[in-house]
Amino acid sequence: MLATVLVLALPFCAAESASSYAGSTVVDFYPPPGATNTAVDAYFPDASPVGYAGPTPTGAEPAAIVTAIPFSKVENIFPLSRPNSADGADSTFNVTRHWGNLSPMYSVESFGLPDASPIIPDGCGLNAVHLLMRHGARYPTSGSGPSQFASDIHAAALTEGFSATGDLEFLATWTYKLGAEILTPFGHESLFSNRVAFRYRYGQLLNGFTDLPVFRTTISEFISPRYCSRVNYKRI
Repeated sequence: MLATVLVLALPFCAAESASSYAGSTVVDFYPPPGATNTAVDAYFPDASPVGYAGPTPTGAEPAAIVTAIPFSKVENIFPLSRPNSADGADSTFNVTRHWGNLSPMYSVESFGLPDASPIIPDGCGLNAVHLLMRHGARYPTSGSGPSQFASDIHAAALTEGFSATGDLEFLATWTYKLGAEILTPFGHESLFSNRVAFRYRYGQLLNGFTDLPVFRTTISEFISPRYCSRVNYKRI
């Protein structure tokens, strides 16, 4: 049935028969199989020969939410690349902002309040701020739409086979290369960048603490990496 739909949905042209591996999942492993030197710590000195670096003052806590004239927005998706239309005719339409829940985070102009501003008005102060975030960009859930689609393609290639033409011709040799559940490299980076932005905007509030604040996350890898939670929060 899948093969029939793929052929009939496109104009008549030469069809490419699917390879037996079409739709299969491809996974890369690190360290690569057969690697003989995975212990790299010997190449880096420990703390004793490095010595004490001396005091490292970080300066006053920032408060960009109070002092910044323009509010810094999230507008780019570096290092990702924005796909263009197949014919290249529309260079203004940003498809990455029309992927629903899969779209990378970006700032909107307003939430129905065109005259509103995130900057604190004159004469007002800020006593507390609460940040509510979900996880960063992650791979699809196991068994969800993308991986299930790949499984269907692979099952069709192994049993009755199918032919693909036109814009879907790539399916004849396509393989599924996404992981599952855990954060993507872009997801790691965006979480760290959001923490930096939060500290940059509201860091001055830390001066009001009488005890050290506690930043708590779960231990789920796709919610917040343990390394970022325990180490990078201290650094920013």
